[in-house]
Amino acid sequence: MIAKQNFGNTGHLSTRIIFGAAALSNVTQAEADQTLEVLLKYGINHIDTAAGYGESELRIGPWMEEHRKKFFLATKVFRRSYQDALDQIHSSLERMR
Repeated sequence: MIAKQNFGNTGHLSTRIIFGAAALSNVTQAEADQTLEVLLKYGINHIDTAAGYGESELRIGPWMEEHRKKFFLATKVFRRSYQDALDQIHSSLERMR
């Protein structure tokens, strides 16, 4: 099993290996599902994505409906004003539904 450690002050015990979802930027949903199943198989519990990672948020969304409680899902914003960052967070959440 992959070693885990506390992820900052979040209370999440994260695997030391984090999946970078940029790898899902240009794949089909079936390919994304297959890739994400590998995370389950090996116990990886932390996914990192961003709006700038192509289709990754759209590929993660359907899969997370079933597996939401098994993963810590992190995303990033690239806009720096409070309102712009908040808008980008809401857009990311919509894409991942």
